[in-house]
Amino acid sequence: MAYLRVENLSLSLEHERDEEGKSLLRHVSLDIEKKEIVGILGPSGAGKSLLLRAIVGLEKPTEGEIFLEGQALSLVPPSERSMAYLSQRLVLYPHLSGEKNAGFFYWIRGGVKRHEAIRFHPVVFEVLRHLHLTEEHLLKRLPKTMAGGEKQRIALARAIASEARILLLDEPFANIEEGFRDTLRHFLRQWIRQREQTAFIVSHNQEEMASLCDRLVLLDKGTVIQQGSYEDLCFSPTSRITALFMGVSRKNFLSSEMLQKLWGKRLPYDVVLLPSLGRKEPLDEWDLEVKGPVLMVEHFFREKKKLLCIEYKNELFFWEVEESFPIQKGERVCWYLPLKEGWFFEKEYPYRRIYQGVFS
Repeated sequence: MAYLRVENLSLSLEHERDEEGKSLLRHVSLDIEKKEIVGILGPSGAGKSLLLRAIVGLEKPTEGEIFLEGQALSLVPPSERSMAYLSQRLVLYPHLSGEKNAGFFYWIRGGVKRHEAIRFHPVVFEVLRHLHLTEEHLLKRLPKTMAGGEKQRIALARAIASEARILLLDEPFANIEEGFRDTLRHFLRQWIRQREQTAFIVSHNQEEMASLCDRLVLLDKGTVIQQGSYEDLCFSPTSRITALFMGVSRKNFLSSEMLQKLWGKRLPYDVVLLPSLGRKEPLDEWDLEVKGPVLMVEHFFREKKKLLCIEYKNELFFWEVEESFPIQKGERVCWYLPLKEGWFFEKEYPYRRIYQGVFS
């Protein structure tokens, strides 16, 4: 039995539905194991934050149920679910100092004597130390006097310093300076493991999620599109949505109509190809010739690669080449896209992948 089960969950807010008038969460089902760290990904409006709010009990599902160790949670209030929730809105208690906000769990439950500073509670102190929140002048200030990054760290400290069994963190690294994010991500994973907690984390940063989470779940229009490891979603997409959303942002998407215009042949499928698949010479009839001016050259010095954006028949194509490849913006280039190495997808939502019968 799964530790936490989301079963056929649908949810509509009273005044909010999608443009088609449908629910914002649609028949979402997930099985989460104890001590698992699950990352929730998806475009804006996919239902990521709403799913967290439903799990923690701040939104009531219109259909379905959430189970924790076999117990249905529909009648369990949020305060009794043993969950800590970090909202994107960074809701801090405006009348409490940073110190009391960060250690709120222990302060409100009497875990710290009145004459003692909350920051010296061993759990709170450890969290504050790793979040670089040890300065007394900061901890004594009210939230209205804090910068965005300071509020973010205080709110995150409050969530992870609690004794909750499940953490639900919505964009936990937003507003935090780039140089500190890697260190903080490493600490957060170790901390969750050490305390044997289960966690849901929402973020738009795929690389951060790949290193932090055990499993990723991709949502779109309130529906689970695919779940698995980062490698699964990047290199074995089961939907066109996954193929275009995950990994490198610039891929070659060719609709069946575009293929007919460029190639003279019509397929009943759309195709997505990674920019790294391009080559200088054709190998067979399934290689699509692309020739035109280079509109943009984007350099990736760490990988010693560069990405060319090429215009061909009023369409844009992307080709990844070695950094040493002799080409400049404005020059013309001729290369080939191997269609046989692409991913083929149905034309109807959710654009499922076709594995057989494309080349017969």
